[in-house]
Amino acid sequence: MKTLTDTFSALRKKNRKNYTLYFICNFTALLLITAYSAILTSPTVLLVLPEGGDSRKQAMMIFALACIGCVIFTIYAGNIFFRMKSRELGIFLALGTSKKVLRNHLYKDTAVTSLSASLLGTSLGIPFAWSIWQLFRLLVVDSTEMRLVLDFRCLLIPAAFILIILLFAFLLGRRTLYRTNIMDVVNEEHKNEPVRDVKPWYASVGILLMILGGTAGYFGPTIYQVVFRRFSSPFLPLLYIPLFIGLYMFLLHIVVRGFGNHKKHPYKGIISRSMMKFHGKQTVNNMMVIALLVAGGAFALFYIPTLQTSQAMQVKSTPYDYSFHYPIGQPVPEKEEIADLAKDYDLSIKDYKEEATILLGMSTTVERTTDDGKLYTVYEEFANEGTFLTASAFEFLTGQKTEVAPGTYKAVSNEDETDTYWLTSGADQIINMTTMKKLPVTFDGYLHYSLFSGRSNYYVLNDTDYENMEVGLGDEWKEHQVLFNIDGEDNYEFADKLFHVFMDALGEKYAISSNYDRVVKYGRSVNGKSYFLDEPEYAADAKVDYADCDGSTFRFGWKYMPSFKMLDSTDFVRTTAVYLMLFFFITIICVMAALIICYTRSISIVLNNRYVFEDLKRLGASPAFLTKEVKAQTRKIFFTPSIIGMVAMYFFFSMIMYANDGTISFTEIASLLVCLALLFVLVLIIWIVYNATVRKMKQMLGIQQPKNMNRVMQVE
Repeated sequence: MKTLTDTFSALRKKNRKNYTLYFICNFTALLLITAYSAILTSPTVLLVLPEGGDSRKQAMMIFALACIGCVIFTIYAGNIFFRMKSRELGIFLALGTSKKVLRNHLYKDTAVTSLSASLLGTSLGIPFAWSIWQLFRLLVVDSTEMRLVLDFRCLLIPAAFILIILLFAFLLGRRTLYRTNIMDVVNEEHKNEPVRDVKPWYASVGILLMILGGTAGYFGPTIYQVVFRRFSSPFLPLLYIPLFIGLYMFLLHIVVRGFGNHKKHPYKGIISRSMMKFHGKQTVNNMMVIALLVAGGAFALFYIPTLQTSQAMQVKSTPYDYSFHYPIGQPVPEKEEIADLAKDYDLSIKDYKEEATILLGMSTTVERTTDDGKLYTVYEEFANEGTFLTASAFEFLTGQKTEVAPGTYKAVSNEDETDTYWLTSGADQIINMTTMKKLPVTFDGYLHYSLFSGRSNYYVLNDTDYENMEVGLGDEWKEHQVLFNIDGEDNYEFADKLFHVFMDALGEKYAISSNYDRVVKYGRSVNGKSYFLDEPEYAADAKVDYADCDGSTFRFGWKYMPSFKMLDSTDFVRTTAVYLMLFFFITIICVMAALIICYTRSISIVLNNRYVFEDLKRLGASPAFLTKEVKAQTRKIFFTPSIIGMVAMYFFFSMIMYANDGTISFTEIASLLVCLALLFVLVLIIWIVYNATVRKMKQMLGIQQPKNMNRVMQVE
């Protein structure tokens, strides 16, 4: 060797395992971050995730969690890397090499390794995301809406991430190099970060703090709105802090004390527990990140069965095969035309029912928000538009005995009354929007019929009140409701044909979003204000595009979208494909990041404790015993935080379902059971990676299990 550069090159070849581990961590972090950024910023995804909506907020929240996790495990990988290099740096210093010379070579070495790994991960991130997306289209569902469009400005996120990695790499390198004591540098590799003993109550207090933090974080915004009359505060997320403190305390208890009673059996598992304890700070930090990543992945995974199960059960329970409503005077197919169309598909219709409905304005007290987020209540004469039927019409269509007292009205919800968000239960008058005639009313409870629940806002009036309010009402405020069944087995081609015939009959005039409320618009005009959906920047939210009739935006947003059981059941996956793919992708990213941290931390056990295992071998420990100790530590790293994350998120998700309406419906119970089954699949995946990691650790330690090993040395 003639130069220091040659020496560093030789050392790099000799210690290629350390470089490889550091390279893989940086590469994987950038691969995941770039892939996630590409999907999350894709116009394909943003088009179906409304700005400010819960779905987009959830995706962004989990993305932030994944970024934090990736930052932590890359810093941790860098820390391992420099711990392994500390000995050779100390030797160079002891031989008289100046720190300035070493610093330049170290920074260059670090920059080359970090940048090459990061740039490779970034360059492959978008192809990785594109491949998963296309595989989903190939194997699950494909549609026009699923065509992936990428915005390459997403690369700004991994670019910032690369700068963070380099910054921490240089800081860690500088910290290692600029120690005042050369022997500290030499022996850095063998230093541990033990944690002090913890009290037995750490576990119970940790669990209580997790419950408190999760509950306070979720219900805090609602309580804040009620108490302070403001929509939100930037400090509300701090309510989740007890959750993280509790998680840390619980994991600390597990690392130090484990699950058993060690006062009764003080020597049981003493070797594996001691190894964990001697590296306790690093272990707890890593386990905490793993738990949070798995929890985020589980939350995204739960979105899929919740959406699917709810839709499947709703379609199954729908009493009529076909249901649609339309403005009177429009050339939509009538009974005879529908029957003739059905004949073309060897079908016949039965149970055909049709009734008139009217659209009226409703007056009530509503809650509004000022520009600075302050909440206030105001009485609005023209608060919203509602669809009204007579009690006899509702009884005819549904077969339910219905009575509505004069001067009252009833709202139509589903059987569980979990779909009341869009219904007005505090109206004190209804208004004929043509003559402006008003009728004082009071709310008299709910009727139940799933076909009429949702954003259509159906209400039922006394027959006489209905007739009085209908007098003088213009045709633009009148509609028809049609229901019928198919005699025999339905046909998808017929349902699709009828859907397009119905859509074409209404024409562009009625390509209206269900968000568009003509009563609210009139009320704004009376007060000399403009209706926000008439403003140019919101024009896209006011209309739907018939050309996009197979997409989720159209099918969930069209005011006159019919309910055809055959279409609802067959096309649902295609309609919601972007939602499903996004949250499935989030699950993949979070779980992959968690498993990489598990693997990295487990491998570090070999690197940090290999001399302990060598001593155990010299003392006569059998391969079976050494394998047992390896598994004991690896099992804690893989399964303890993963199970905690999954269980905590499962209970948190159940709490959300209950808090939405104060009850757990049968549909929600079914969804939770499916979620539970998916968690078992997730555990199986973790178990497979765990076994592969154990095999790798045994290989690194040189542990070879004899085929006919019948006796295990009982050292403990």
